[in-house]
Formats: sequence, C-alpha cells, structure tokens
Amino acid sequence: MIILFYSLCSFISAFLLFLIQPLFTKTLLPLLGGSAAVWNTAMLFFQTLLLLGYAYSHFSTRFSLKKQSLIHMILLGASFAFLPIALRGAAEPPVSVMPIGWILRVLTISIGAAYFILACTAPLIQKWLSSTRGSGASDPYFLYATSNIGSFMALLGYPFLMEPLMHLPHQKQLWSLLYLVFAICISVCMILMWKNFQGEQKSSAHPEEKISTRRKVKWVFWAFIPSAYLLGVTLYISSEVAAIPLLWVVPLTLYLLSFILVFSQKRILSISFLYWLFPFLIVPLTITLAATILLPLPMFIPWHLLTFFLICIFLHGQLAEDRPQIQHLTQFYLWLSVGGVLGGIFNVLIAPQIFSRVYEYPIAVTLACLALSNPSQGSTSLKKDLILSAFIFALVLIFYHFIPQLAASEVTLILRRFICFGLPGLVIFGFRRQSRRFGLTLGALMLAGCLTAWADSYIFVKRSFFGVNAVLKEGENIHKIYHGSTVHGIQNLSPEMRHIPLGYYDPSGPVGNVMNHVKKREKPHIAVLGLGAGSLSAYASENESWDFYEIDPVVLEIAKNPALFTYLQDCKASYHVILGDGRISISKMPDHSYDLIILDAFSSDSIPFHLITHEAIQLYQSKLKENGLLLFNISNRYLDLRGQLFSLAITNRLEAKISIWGKTFEEAKKGFFSAWWFVMGTSQSGLQDLDKKIWKDRPASTSDVRVWTDNYSNLISAFKKKP
Repeated sequence: MIILFYSLCSFISAFLLFLIQPLFTKTLLPLLGGSAAVWNTAMLFFQTLLLLGYAYSHFSTRFSLKKQSLIHMILLGASFAFLPIALRGAAEPPVSVMPIGWILRVLTISIGAAYFILACTAPLIQKWLSSTRGSGASDPYFLYATSNIGSFMALLGYPFLMEPLMHLPHQKQLWSLLYLVFAICISVCMILMWKNFQGEQKSSAHPEEKISTRRKVKWVFWAFIPSAYLLGVTLYISSEVAAIPLLWVVPLTLYLLSFILVFSQKRILSISFLYWLFPFLIVPLTITLAATILLPLPMFIPWHLLTFFLICIFLHGQLAEDRPQIQHLTQFYLWLSVGGVLGGIFNVLIAPQIFSRVYEYPIAVTLACLALSNPSQGSTSLKKDLILSAFIFALVLIFYHFIPQLAASEVTLILRRFICFGLPGLVIFGFRRQSRRFGLTLGALMLAGCLTAWADSYIFVKRSFFGVNAVLKEGENIHKIYHGSTVHGIQNLSPEMRHIPLGYYDPSGPVGNVMNHVKKREKPHIAVLGLGAGSLSAYASENESWDFYEIDPVVLEIAKNPALFTYLQDCKASYHVILGDGRISISKMPDHSYDLIILDAFSSDSIPFHLITHEAIQLYQSKLKENGLLLFNISNRYLDLRGQLFSLAITNRLEAKISIWGKTFEEAKKGFFSAWWFVMGTSQSGLQDLDKKIWKDRPASTSDVRVWTDNYSNLISAFKKKP
C-alpha cells in the first residue's frame, strides 16, 4: 500500500510537472511572434523553480518530518488560489528589448505556485518514504525513475494525443483537475508516513559518509552539460523547422529517458558499446556544426538527437553511479538542479549577450566531449594532447586561408568549408581510442569553426531574441539577408538592378501578377507582415501607402541601412514600419483599411502558426477593404501549408488559388527563387482575372485538413513527405 501510493504520487506529480511545460508555453507563442527562443526562456523558468523546489525540500529537512509535511500541506492548499491555470499579467511584451524578463514574470504569476509544489515533490516524498517501515525505504532512489516515467509519458502524450485531440482551454481544465487528484494523493502519502513512521533510514555501508566540495562540483558539472546541451539542440532544431511542442518535447523526453535508464536497477545499454558508437556520431556532427553545413531534415534531426541522448546517458550515468547515501538525498538533487539552472542561465541569459551567433550548442558539444573520459582507454601525455589540438586548430585556419587561392572559381562556400573541416575531422577520428586527446582535438575543431564561421562573406551579423540575422555578400553587388539558414531577401545593388525585387518576388511571377491587379485600384493601401530586406517595397508607387509589420528590431535595422539594402531607401510610396507581432499590431488598425495584406512570415523554416488560424483569417478579413486580397508566401523546406490554407478559405467562404513558381538554373543565378504563393479573396475580388498560367485552382492531391484555431493546431500534419 505504501509503495503503491508513493509511486503513484511520484508519477502524477512528474506527469503534471512536464505536461504544463509545452501546454503553457504554447499559450505564449502568439504574443511573441512564434519565436523558438520562447521555449528556452520558459525552460530557464522551469529549471529555476525546480531548483527552488529542491532547495525547499533540502532545507526543510531541518524540521521533523511530521512538521515538514504539515508545512507542505499548507503551501499545497495555498497553491489552489491560482487555479485553474490561466494566462495572467500578460500585457503586450516589449518590442524594443529582449522580452525575457516579461516571459519570466508572466510564467511566475500564472503557474509559479502550482509548479513550485510539483517541483519539490520528488525529493520530498522520497525522504518521507525513507522514514517509514515500507519496502523500498532503505533505497528510495527508485522513485526517481518512476517520476521520470511520468515525465516521459507527459511529454510524448502532449504532441501526439493532447494537442491534436483537445483545444487549449480543455487542456488547461484537464490539467487543473489532475492537480486536484495529485493533492489528494500526496495527502494520502503524508498520512501513511505518519502511521508508519520509524525514523530516518541510514546506510550501514558508509555511516560516516561526507560530501566533499569537489564531489558537489562534479555533480554540478555533470548536470550542467546535458542541460546546456538540451537547450542548445532544442533551439537549433526548432529554429530550423518550427517552434512547436513536438520539437520542444522530443529532446526533453530523451533527456528524461536517460535518467530513467541510468537510475533503474538494471543497466539496459552497455557502456563499452556506447563508447564504441560515440565517435562515429560525434565526429561527423562536429564537422557539420563547425562547417555550418545544414543536412536534410530526415537526417539531421535523428542524428543530432541520437548524439545528444548518448551524451546524456554517459553524464547522467556518472551521476547515478556517484549518488550518495539517502541521508544526503535532498542535497544530491539540489546540486543536480543547480547544474541544470546554470545550463539555462548560460543559454538564455549569457550566450545571447556575448555571442553574435548561436555558439552555445557547439560549446555544449565540446564540453561533452571533454567530459567523457573512459578510464579503460590508454592514457596519453597532456602536453602532446595540447600540441595536437593546437595543430588541428592551425590546420583548419591554414586550409581556410589558402584553399580559396588554390581552388577553381566554381568551388562553393559549403564545399570549401567541408574540405577545411572534414580532413582534420578524419585525423581526429583516429584518436577515438585516446579519450582526452579525442575530446581536446574535437574542441579545437569546433573552436576553429566558431572563429571562421562565414567570416569572409558576412558583412553584418547581429543576434536578437528572435534569432541571428546576417547579411551575406556574394560577388561585387549581391546582398542576401539570412535568418538562421533561411534567405529572407536578396538584392543586386548594381544601378541597373537595384530596383528589381529578387528572391521570391519575381515581377513576372505570382507577386507581380497580384500587384498589377491591385494597382488598378485608386490609391491602394497595402500591408506586409514580415519586412525582410524590404524587397516588396520595390513594387510601391507614389500614389500608394504601405505598412510593414516586423517583430524583430534587428531586421528593421538591416532593411534601413543603405549599405546593406536600398529597397526602403528607394521606396516611392509613403510607408511606415510598425514593430511588434504582426497579428497583434494589425488588429489595432481601423477596419477596412487595406486593399491587399501580404503575409510574408512563412518562408522561414520556423513558422509562426498563429498567423494562419481561423481567427487570424477573420481578423485579416475585417481589415480588408471590400474585395481586398490576402497573399501568402508559403515557400518552406519542411512544411506544406496548402491543405491548411485551402481549408481556411473554405471555412471563411473565400475563393483561393495556388502558384508553385519554379525557376531555371539561369534564373536562380540571377537571384530569383522558386516559390509557393497562395491568394485568397471573395468571389468579387477578381481572382478569376489573375493570370491562369501562374495561378491554379486547388490541386486534386491536396487533402482536407482540420482547420487550425487559436486553441488548436497540429503542425505534424503539415510536414512534407519529401522535404
């Protein structure tokens, strides 16, 4: 009976603890432009509350267990004042500064009390169990694996069951109901502890065990690296694909699964096999990271996640092997939590301030390599290891400097970087049986990659909360703006070409055709959600007015700098740039303001899904003049939004057409991209007058999908079968 209730309480508390993370963070996304950094900031909050919960569990042991449990019941009762969970204190986030403080404040007000109670449950009930006559009291660490199973099920259940099947308000109501069940369960655990109390258990093997400072530092270090790695790999993946719960929870699920495996009584994975496998994964991964090479989605996500999982197994296994006697149980969890919070602080607060690019992920990989020392492998001279590392570092820099002079002109940037980093990587692979040498040389390769990252091509790089924006110069006149690995605009600055919109905006293609149609109206008013390089302003004429909505201040800084792009400087129309989330900002405009609204926020591979919900389309319709048009740029490497947009058009009684605009190799060399565009309008808006060679009706291959709303979305259904 005792084991049953304690296991159940441990399971439910962890289930709720990790269910609320994607559930509540998703409610913040529409307020922050769907930025992938929202999840990492929220993770810092969750890690900090977990640390406070563990600290409370540890320091409350100064009281008797019965007195401690009474205090806990009072705090539990107080947490019900903040139920059911809801978004509280959520005024609009700041647009001119990083909104990290705003996110942390909203999370604290909204779910802080309940999350704190759940956070301190795992070590607390393990301590309670150790004081009873129940089986398992002598070694209650097994409850840690039980709680991680609850966490594991919550994280997998949310994107695959709860998110596709339930609306957001219903998800919050279910969570609040389960919290009541948890409160009943932990109350039963407290009563059972009182009835079966026999004093705290002590181990007879090492009755005088003391925890040294060095041992505590090791615990923190072993916990810090997987935490920093978790946030780094999550930001890397979700920035390239989409800021959605699925891509948040998969890395976190693997992180927790590693705890389950290493704290279970039987080891499932052979350490010797893992040491053999590790170099085959980490060396190619380090080469691609150092060389900034982006692989196809079906390859790079499993590869990065498998390597991450392997490193978690190693380092969390070190923690499991070094866990102390049960009288130090709460202290052990406290120091683990300190390491986790430090990982969050480094990734969320420090790295964005000191790095212009996302270097925290390569740094976490490097630290992991250095931390994985295999005692069974032969020792090497530290002096020789350092000399070899310096040699690898110098070799990369020499290759990087001389290859452009030796290679033919058609050698691409990616091929050049692959040669520079791939050949030294093969040398490093030969050191795989010498653990320290292997780690140091991999670190040298990664450091060289950070120092050389596109240094000869980028003329501007700046990081904000919404990601890294950079401007690449190609040849004498071509400038491209990148957000991560996605091109958001291109301009040829030569006098004869600077006024031509390149990229997705070909004047002879879908955009040019719609623009010619709209320009027949008297003094058209046009809105663009997503500024980029300002390419669309090249279509503007003197009798028009344009409003650009942009959430990232760095993008505006780039577009207004004539040394980088001149589209805005050359704009012939009256224009305004409004900073803030496009949907929130356009909602403040008077109804029936625009002849055309262009949504150009989906060409990035990480899309803000809240811009294409049923409520969003209704909002845009209210802002359009009679017979106005909606134009969507849905060019994307990984997501196919055609089915969703056709379903939205039908739901809102609008007509729709699609254009898949391909480009020849020669056209691509001139700066024109292949693009997917989608247009919506009423039956009187003139869609039938658009060029039928460019615009097509709904393809037969496009199937109906469930319409997304502000309370329901399922991006899994939008993934392309062939990215």
